[in-house]
Amino acid sequence: MNTFCKIDINILSIFILSIILFINTKRFDKYSTQHKIFDQLCISAIFMLLLESLKWIADGQPGIFWHNLNYVINVIFLSTSSIVSVLWLFYIDNFAILKEKNKKLRHYLYLTPFILNVIIVILSLKTNTVFSINENNIFSRQYLYAALPFLNYGPLFIAFLILLANKNKIERSSYRVFILFNIIPFLGGLIQIFNYGILSIWSSVALALFIIFLYVEIKGLQKDHLTGVYNRRQLESYLQNKLRNLRSFSVLMTDLDDFKIINDKYGHLEGDKALITITNILTATIRNTDIAARYAGDEFVLVIENSNSANITALIKRIQEKIKEYNRTADNKYILSMSIGYHIVTDPKSETLESVINAADKKMYRNKSRKKNKISAG
Repeated sequence: MNTFCKIDINILSIFILSIILFINTKRFDKYSTQHKIFDQLCISAIFMLLLESLKWIADGQPGIFWHNLNYVINVIFLSTSSIVSVLWLFYIDNFAILKEKNKKLRHYLYLTPFILNVIIVILSLKTNTVFSINENNIFSRQYLYAALPFLNYGPLFIAFLILLANKNKIERSSYRVFILFNIIPFLGGLIQIFNYGILSIWSSVALALFIIFLYVEIKGLQKDHLTGVYNRRQLESYLQNKLRNLRSFSVLMTDLDDFKIINDKYGHLEGDKALITITNILTATIRNTDIAARYAGDEFVLVIENSNSANITALIKRIQEKIKEYNRTADNKYILSMSIGYHIVTDPKSETLESVINAADKKMYRNKSRKKNKISAG
């Protein structure tokens, strides 16, 4: 019963992280790099929580079976104890440093603490310089154990420095949550290091992951606060993932015509209303497998799971017809109009995020110029 009282917080943490993983399987963007790393963080934390719980169950149990089990569990547990902090470093790198240049090299360097952790534990097995288990099957720390916290918390410190260096690129609310992630496990670790027997390290990691899940993975940080569609950052992450999947798709760049006139003449509230109206028309026209995102100001991007030119042209026609229908029925002092350009990605390997956006953007501005020329000629 005493052992259960020690590991009950771990059991609760495993339950919470398992629910998070289940919810993440239902996400449309579950295959994006960011969410894959987050899932790996949750799985690794569950693994460590299970090992820690088994450690305490086996510790002190009589018999050769329990002695051997206790030894093996501690070897695995201590060898892999830096995996979560290393994965956190990967997560922050992916979130804050979107550059692909030198990414593989950075990842190899990030793995250094984990590799050193494994080497130290394995080499100490003969000398028992990291830990020992006595004849009563009781675990105890040895002098080299003091090196492990530096390897475990080193990646957290590097992640903290990356956050500081990229503060201006990260939304304020998510930046605060990321800083909090670094602090919570650190405090939990200090409590457990100086109060052996209190299980607070991995449960504090679970708490930090739960907070990340609520305020970064799920909350509206992915969404544009006004229109409710995905924001530019989420769009770029989604497009990068699409390009890596090597499947053809289409990108539509849309821009409201004379939006500045609506804002200047009728006020920003009316301008916001126009943006929301256009958003509703776009989301009502595309399928559930497609996404809409607000790119900047009055520019929206649609990512369509279709690479057929005739189908894309038909989609644009439906959007324009719905805008005309709205203008006929709405009691507005202005007319909504939209210019649209599209780019079909047939060979994702030869494309980049910038090339896809630029190609659709150029066609959109070409169509906008033609529209203005027609008005001038008329």
